[in-house]
Amino acid sequence: MRISTKDLPEPYRPCVTKRQARQATPFQELPPILRPRMNFPIPPCMHFGLVIPPEALLDVAIKEKGYEVPDIPKSKILPGFPAYDIFTVSCLARDFIVEHFSHDVKLDYAFVYNNGVLVQIVSVSSTWRPSGMAEETVKKLAEYFKVTDPPMWYLDSERWRWRFDV
Repeated sequence: MRISTKDLPEPYRPCVTKRQARQATPFQELPPILRPRMNFPIPPCMHFGLVIPPEALLDVAIKEKGYEVPDIPKSKILPGFPAYDIFTVSCLARDFIVEHFSHDVKLDYAFVYNNGVLVQIVSVSSTWRPSGMAEETVKKLAEYFKVTDPPMWYLDSERWRWRFDV
């Protein structure tokens, strides 16, 4: 059975608005039509990864990479604290993850749509940058960070449109 773009949920169809794209629900299994193919329009970028709680990233940044907030004892650093620098923490956590978990995976953070909400995920593969080690890496990450939600395929918040310039 061939699937067409008309069979996809609305946020994944060609020619949708950004407002419609924001409503994208992630997939556990990526429909084949959303994988790029030669001589066909290029589908939107889809990321395969996990939502890792900011507290877990902060914990890794502190314990594994020595992150400190000036003038605040480590025991008082909380994700909601104003001096908490999410960018620095994310970079330190990514460095740790790359050192310990990825082999042939180009790990990245991606901002994606999840049921109307913009979320940050740790992306271990994408349709525009596939990896054969994604399944293995994502299992290790989920175990280490105690993430119980399964890895999903999420719609990229910046590259959500189909490209017809092939």
